[in-house]
Amino acid sequence: MPHPILERLTGQHPVNRPVIGLAPMAGVTDIAFRQICEQLGADYSVCEMVASKPELLQTPKSQSRLHFTEHATPNIIQIVGNQPDEMAMATTHYIKQGAEIIDINLGCPAKKVNGTGAGSALLQSLDKVEAILRAVTAVSTVPVTLKTRLGWDHDNYTLLDIVQIAERVGISLITVHGRTRACRFNGNAQYDLIGQAKAATPLPMIVNGDIDSVEKAQQVLQQTQCDGIMVGRASLGNPWLFHTIRRELDCHFTAHDSAIDKIQLACKHIAHTQQLYGGITGVRYARKHIQKYLQHLTGTPDLFKNIASIDNAEAQLDVFAALLDNHANEDYADGLKTP
Repeated sequence: MPHPILERLTGQHPVNRPVIGLAPMAGVTDIAFRQICEQLGADYSVCEMVASKPELLQTPKSQSRLHFTEHATPNIIQIVGNQPDEMAMATTHYIKQGAEIIDINLGCPAKKVNGTGAGSALLQSLDKVEAILRAVTAVSTVPVTLKTRLGWDHDNYTLLDIVQIAERVGISLITVHGRTRACRFNGNAQYDLIGQAKAATPLPMIVNGDIDSVEKAQQVLQQTQCDGIMVGRASLGNPWLFHTIRRELDCHFTAHDSAIDKIQLACKHIAHTQQLYGGITGVRYARKHIQKYLQHLTGTPDLFKNIASIDNAEAQLDVFAALLDNHANEDYADGLKTP
């Protein structure tokens, strides 16, 4: 029988296919990007991680990350920190702000985060991990999940320990990135270790790391027997990856993905990003997405070499207008060649 958390993530009863999620990525998975990914087939997405320090709960940066999408998906907020009492306080605060699932960050490898003893740095102290998980689940009125890694380094795999702790304290679901903190994003994800952990627990488990194609998604699901996948970096500039994977896993799912459809959707995303942040900040946030979109839409990321120097929103959108014109001209030329 499917776990209720899977039904909550997919909106399906019963759940008859693997779950597909968008990973939280700081500076990337704002509401503009999450809405696009959910529109294209992601069952759910997770907000950018938010701080648990009391003095940071109400900052403009924290508040800006609490925008929720319009799709019928649960509002998931990922909290990061290293003090049980602060994490519990943050949980209560964010539930009042609309969180329907609280996700605990045990996997971020960033030096800035690890330097505070948070993120994957917690994997060096299992007692601290258990204290945090107990504190959060004790006060939470919504399901609590966690995202973690295999361990701190290859001499210290702690995934099985984390799974056992999660079972004891009442965690609803575990997402695992298939690398240690020492690996960061280098080398290949180790799916065999995730498969071993999945076989050892009744808890639902989502696999994450290097899932960049339908074939990889199918391989990883078969190898690990996990309940779903979480796509991260591979979706940047290519949110249609969710559509492609979803179409293979769910025969009832349909969407349009012609070249023109893609360009128009990318343009819509960039316009939303610009509007969300406003002014030069919106332009800066949009740049990283534009460069990735050009790479996937044209195969030539340097097609518009001056992207980094564009400092106004209208000129950024003109890039996509030019792409649409190019495709329209190509289609017209192809029509003339048709006998």
